[in-house]
This record gives sequence, C-alpha cells and structure tokens, in this order.
Amino acid sequence: MALSCGFCLGSLETRWDAGQFSQAVDAAVGEGITAAADQFALEIDHDFTVTLHPGYALAAGRFVGSDEDLSFTLPVADNYVDRYDAVAIRVDKANRTAAIEVQADVVPDAPLRNGSTHTLFLFLLYVRRGATVLRPEDITDVRDDPARCGYLTPLSAVANDVEYVYQFLTSGIDQEIDRITALGDQAMRRADQAIAGIDQAIAHVGGHAVGDLLTARRAPSPESAWLLCDGRAVPDGYPHIRTLVGENMPQLCAAGDRYRTWMYAGRMQIG
Repeated sequence: MALSCGFCLGSLETRWDAGQFSQAVDAAVGEGITAAADQFALEIDHDFTVTLHPGYALAAGRFVGSDEDLSFTLPVADNYVDRYDAVAIRVDKANRTAAIEVQADVVPDAPLRNGSTHTLFLFLLYVRRGATVLRPEDITDVRDDPARCGYLTPLSAVANDVEYVYQFLTSGIDQEIDRITALGDQAMRRADQAIAGIDQAIAHVGGHAVGDLLTARRAPSPESAWLLCDGRAVPDGYPHIRTLVGENMPQLCAAGDRYRTWMYAGRMQIG
C-alpha cells in the first residue's frame, strides 16, 4: 500500500457522513504532519523531479499517508517569468478526495482554505525562468509554518510538558513557607486562615478540585469556573486561586497554541 486517504471518501451512499466525522477529528486533534515515518521529507531526484519520503498528515479532519517514496515532476519552466510551485496536500470537500500533488504557479502567501478546498503546503519550489534543473536553494521547507502546514504534537507530550512547567513554577513553596514563618505570629495566623480557606476550596465540585489543570483545544465548561494559564493577573473573585499561585496565573500556554491549559477555579466570589 503506497498512498492512502480517508475518512469515508467515495460514494455519497456510504453509511457515515464524512463531513461530520472529519469536523469532529479536526476539532479534537487539529491538522498538520505527525511524527510518523519521515514526515514527508523532500529531496531532488534529478532535473525537475523530486522525491517525497513517507509520512502521515491530517488536513480538515481527513488523513493522507504514504508508506513509500512518491515521485513528482514539475512542469517545465517559463522562458520569461519566474514562478513558485508547491508540493501540497489538497482536500477537495465537494469531490470527496484527498491527495498529495504538485501545484504549479502558486502565490506563496495566498489563503489556503475556502469553503470547498483545504490545502497544506509542504514545500515551495522556486522555478527560475529558463531553468532546466531544480537546485537545493530553490526549495523552501514550510512544514513547520502553522499558517501553511505545521506539525501535530501528541497530546501526551503536551500534558507532560504542562506538568513539568507547573511543577517548576510552584517548586518554591518551601521557601515561601519559611518566609511566612519568619514574619511572626500575626503572619502565621493569617497563613492559617488562608490555608483553611484553601482546604475548603479544594473540596471536589463536579469532579474537579480548585487548582486542577486541564489541557484541551477548547475552553472547558462552565468557562467562569476555569482560568486560562497564560500568565495574566488572577481576576477578582478568585481569592483561593490568588493564594495558591500568587497575583498572576502560571504561564503554561499562549493565545496561538493549539492546545491550551486551564486551571479549575471554582465559583466566582462576589463582594
């Protein structure tokens, strides 16, 4: 088996709705190249022929994978005008197809997604006017560009990284306890009151405890009970979270991350 694709492509008489299933896959996982095989590495074979090595990717919830080398030959160069070609994964929703192909004379920064087609650029190939061969410097690898393609990060790796960062950010708790102790009896009484409040707050509500972390593609529900770990100031109304992490939330993710991390904060306290 060389090239494979899916899900549920083909006749409209198939049992399952491929569009609905693919939307679910896209929402849960995202799109890009996985760590499988050679991740669609490219090399020049000869003249205008390139070889794409095995790989596996998701685009718009459909998968395209190859377990053997694929060969592509570019159209001949124009005698007067330079151009860009692209090795791309293209999903045609209307015709229910997904394939890897060479697209000739592309605009490198053009939108790659519309209502009926969905394209991921893997490589841009600069075809010089009058050229008879393709040179290594003519190839631009755009696989790691999220706007054009990107790589899929396994959820297990994301969760492990989040746990490591969170433990690192909170590892200074021993020093903080020593500092509070040195402040004397008054500070100790205040600390006891804060600890008592935390103990009450960490009682499980709906299966979650205050301070629990959740990594996902979409915000958990209810949104008011979860605070995004993006380094911003802890909002008013969450005193137990402020006592737990300080004035700012841990910096565990950024706005553009495919997977983001939230902390369970419980019900907002007013007044």
